[in-house]
Amino acid sequence: MLLIAQIASARRSQIAARAGIDLFEVSLSLLLRDLPYLVRDGPVDLIGHLAGLPVVNGGYLRPSRRVRSVVPDDLAVTPRPPGLVMTRTPRYGGVAVAPAVPTADPPRGLTND
Repeated sequence: MLLIAQIASARRSQIAARAGIDLFEVSLSLLLRDLPYLVRDGPVDLIGHLAGLPVVNGGYLRPSRRVRSVVPDDLAVTPRPPGLVMTRTPRYGGVAVAPAVPTADPPRGLTND
């Protein structure tokens, strides 16, 4: 079963690359359903044939419905301060646990002193 999924996924990416469209615009469910019949009875250049089909609703090549997240390129990210404590003392629901030994002096306000 895994082998069939890998073959179908590879064919899907080849069809998308040849058609010049996004991978998610190639219908995997239709490709899995019809791939045995297309290989048996279809054209010699199966990938070229499917890549040449128009992008229509309900076809092998269809507009993607997924939501694309847009992330700005120029995020204001600053590096962490050199003395920032990266671990904290764990709390286990009221069970007394020995405090962790910090490796550097923690900034003020992050300890339970």
